Amino acid sequence: MITRERIKPAAKCIKRLHALSTIKYQQLQAQKFRSNIDSFMRDVAILLDSSLIVCLIAMIVLGLLPSVFGLAKTEKDVVVSGNDTTLYNKGLALFKLDNYTGAIEYYVKALAINPKDVNALTDKGLALDNLGNHTGAIEYYDKALAMGIDPHDVRALTSKGLALGGLGNYTEAIEYFDKALGIDPHHIRALDNKGLALTYLGNYTGAIKYSIEYFDKALGIDPKDKYALNGKGWALNGLGNYTGAIEYYDKALAIDPKYEHAIYNIGNTLDHLGNYTGATIYLNKALAINPKDKDALYHEGFLLDRLGNHTGAIEYYNKARVIK
Repeated sequence: MITRERIKPAAKCIKRLHALSTIKYQQLQAQKFRSNIDSFMRDVAILLDSSLIVCLIAMIVLGLLPSVFGLAKTEKDVVVSGNDTTLYNKGLALFKLDNYTGAIEYYVKALAINPKDVNALTDKGLALDNLGNHTGAIEYYDKALAMGIDPHDVRALTSKGLALGGLGNYTEAIEYFDKALGIDPHHIRALDNKGLALTYLGNYTGAIKYSIEYFDKALGIDPKDKYALNGKGWALNGLGNYTGAIEYYDKALAIDPKYEHAIYNIGNTLDHLGNYTGATIYLNKALAINPKDKDALYHEGFLLDRLGNHTGAIEYYNKARVIK
């Protein structure tokens, strides 16, 4: 017989399960998440009679089983309902799977329900950025910053700086990184990317030397920041310190052995040192991770030309030309 007392733990169980099914569960640390699961299992132990059926039926109706047991490891695991938070959550899950086009589809749906969703606006911009549409990305970052909810949103400011950098407008990009750092001086992404923008500007007014300061600030906060390690290596390369550059690229690869940019940069630096054979080895490693890297394809062709393999060089040039 289902009684009021038996329904109470079932309701408590359902409440926890619902919390786990929202975007908040993705933000929990693993230990906190395990704690929630442990609590859930204690509730299940209590529900050894008909109230367990109540809980399970409710889980099926709410579509919570995949969220709890599958934990959204693949695109199919995420349950989608008609509210903007869940739609945004689906977009976020697809974004993390590098499915930027799919993510945008769900951000659009979320924004159709709530056009003032700052997270959906910012993340749609990030997805567009990753697809190479920097102009479109800036449009959404500006919308997020214009909402008035948080006009000094560090995330949107930093992302807009990134998009401007993608368009080659490094001076204006630095302005946005500075705005972000004015709010949060320890924002690693803003520090990293200001350093990169300064490096891209070259030696104008000692920009490269100045960029190292920002990489060092980022590394002072997180010594394992692979982006800052790679960026500092790139800056040292620009200053002609090739040995020092490779040292920092190697540090980045010790953290992430498949970090394509650091692998490519080692190949580039070995080229500067005249080690063409070594350079081709690293460029091929980079291309094994990303076969559509135009820079790596052209560079490999150039090196093969230098090594006298003109037929092989033409093959790589042709591969690069067909990539949009």
